[in-house]
Amino acid sequence: EYEKAEKFFKKALRLDPNFARTYVGLAWSYNHAHDNDWGRSRQESLDKWFEASQKAVALDPEDGEAHMTLGWYYQYKSDFERARDEIGKALRLNPNNADVLVQASAVLPWLGMPEHAVEAAERAMRLNPLFPDWYYGPVREAYFYAHDFGKATSALERRKKRTFHDLVYASLCYAQLGRDQKTAAAVAELLRRDPDYSAEKFISDTG
Repeated sequence: EYEKAEKFFKKALRLDPNFARTYVGLAWSYNHAHDNDWGRSRQESLDKWFEASQKAVALDPEDGEAHMTLGWYYQYKSDFERARDEIGKALRLNPNNADVLVQASAVLPWLGMPEHAVEAAERAMRLNPLFPDWYYGPVREAYFYAHDFGKATSALERRKKRTFHDLVYASLCYAQLGRDQKTAAAVAELLRRDPDYSAEKFISDTG
């Protein structure tokens, strides 16, 4: 329901244009639009994501969630120094925010810190033991890039609603574990959903 979310965030901003968290929500909605190619060009979604993130940080520099959205943006742009700075600020400002921790766990591997990613993911799950299903996405990535393919697979298999990228990581994890039948099934499902999917496209999609 991306378009409805964007509509309601914009309505909230008309009611209170200085509330940083609304811009945080809007930034994440543009992030999802970019990743899934929803509604507009990916470049336009990327630009709007950056604009919303900057606005959130400007309105509340002490909000870790605002810095997290900006950190994710910089990681997508391969500006790893700025990404590391923003993610670090987010974690210092909100060290006990489970959502911030699990969001960090998806980015830290790309910043050369896979062990820190696992620590953040596991801390997030301890702080929020009844965490929502989407946590399994960042958790899966943290374990995968730390080369703990067993735990990455466990996270994938526990997820109730698998995304396309879950299937990508499932095929990679099963292959690393030598589970040939499951690898073949995951690859078959991937190609059923996108017959043109390739390693090059995976690299492009993941930054």
